[in-house]
Amino acid sequence: INADMTLDPVSGQIGATGNLVARGAAVSFDLRSGALEAAETPLQLTVTTRPAARLQLDALLTGSAEDRRLSGKLKLTGDDARVLLGTLTRIAVPAVLAQPIAASADLAASTRQLTLDHLALDFGSAHGEGSLHVEAGTPPALTLKLSVAQLDLDRWAPAARKAALAPAPASFGSAFAAAPSAAAVLPAQPGGGLGLPAGINVSLDIGVGATLWRGGLVRDAQLKLTLADGRLTLGRLAVLLPGGASLSLSGGGTLTPDGPRAEAALDVDANDLRSLCGWLGVTMEQIPADRLRKATLSSRLALTGDRLDIEAIDGTLDATRLNGAATVLLRARPGIGLRLVADRFSLDAYLPQSVAHPPAAAAPATAAAPA
Repeated sequence: INADMTLDPVSGQIGATGNLVARGAAVSFDLRSGALEAAETPLQLTVTTRPAARLQLDALLTGSAEDRRLSGKLKLTGDDARVLLGTLTRIAVPAVLAQPIAASADLAASTRQLTLDHLALDFGSAHGEGSLHVEAGTPPALTLKLSVAQLDLDRWAPAARKAALAPAPASFGSAFAAAPSAAAVLPAQPGGGLGLPAGINVSLDIGVGATLWRGGLVRDAQLKLTLADGRLTLGRLAVLLPGGASLSLSGGGTLTPDGPRAEAALDVDANDLRSLCGWLGVTMEQIPADRLRKATLSSRLALTGDRLDIEAIDGTLDATRLNGAATVLLRARPGIGLRLVADRFSLDAYLPQSVAHPPAAAAPATAAAPA
């Protein structure tokens, strides 16, 4: 750490500048503050890093020594969110996050809580608004609400492929080389397995109005997720997909010494299954055009270790009603067991016309008898 500090003996104003290396990133800072013992103390802080990022705080410190409060404006900018997050968290970050990032918010903080209101987040071409609240307690709690108008994942894909092939910056790579054991891991359970953290409560409420993906439009995506007492609860995952389809999933789960355990309820409804399959890249050209239209599916999912049970299947495919259950073994050599009961099914209706209705064989020609 290299730093220079000044103190005005008359006004009590403080100034400090310096630089250091933290988590493999070169950090420089510039601090300007009024007298700390004053009832109101202006505070300006600028932190810049390489890989390139910049944090600016313009705030006012108020209150007594026992109840200090900080309020003001906070702004963060970064050239590459992937590099920034990787440096801070020490985990592998997906290449799709190689986008410029900018965030700003109204800051209110005390010794017990921190709130970012009017949070504005720009990530690549996407813009989101929301709030963040962190409260100290037993356990501490974090609440994030974010609403995004539009995401263009198709636009990000080429940049993600380019970032995946590009070498990491020297300072970023050297951080991992110097401390390879610093990678983030899930906490261990007493029995030796992995577990979700029980020492914090987290609540996420994220919505995306429109997402451009695979050349199609995904609408009204919503995620409500909470973590409490080491258990993850999916309050709601809902989305409208191409082909007039909707998907809804809710449930909960945890990690145990014997592996993950989870249960969920699934509902899928498609008004045009053929279009949905086409968007997913599944070709159905050989099936007659009047088939694969309306489809529905509801089921209960239960995950225990490497076994996934799909129970109480209730679905429809065009005019056919389906019921049953399935078991999937999620192993190196996967296994699938399936039982389905259909009230009726016309196989000919789904076969290509040339197969379902082969041309009648021509009658053999007969020679006319001589007169």
